[in-house]
Amino acid sequence: MSELKGKIDHPAFTGELSEVPLFAVLRQIQRARLTGRLQLSRAEQWRWLFFESGELRAARSSVEEHRLGATLLSWGYLTRRDLDRALQAQRSGGMRLDELLVEMGLVSRTVLDAESRRLMEHIVSSALSWSAGNFRFEANAGGGHEDIAFSLS
Repeated sequence: MSELKGKIDHPAFTGELSEVPLFAVLRQIQRARLTGRLQLSRAEQWRWLFFESGELRAARSSVEEHRLGATLLSWGYLTRRDLDRALQAQRSGGMRLDELLVEMGLVSRTVLDAESRRLMEHIVSSALSWSAGNFRFEANAGGGHEDIAFSLS
């Protein structure tokens, strides 16, 4: 962890998860109340965790099952046809998927909030199991249109 402490004041810091466990990186981001994006990668997978003043606000993943639409489909909240319609509308209109699903009357805001929170927790917990891989924190790097956005400290 000493390698991380020397880099935490810089706008970007990097490391290996085999040398600095993810929980230590997360703890340092929280303690320093950093705002930015933490990118985690290993093999063909990546996770992005977005922080505001040290609080985890959003998460993204390269894994298909970690996408909001796939989650809602697997839990039976959406049909494949409804999801395809919403994704097509998203591509042409640029709105966030959760906003479109509510606007289209396909899923309630309550269900979306609960499933989004569960999905974000799953993305983070899946990354916590990584004993190898790389991390890179970029201060003040925004997340744009995250599929999943919440406060999860």
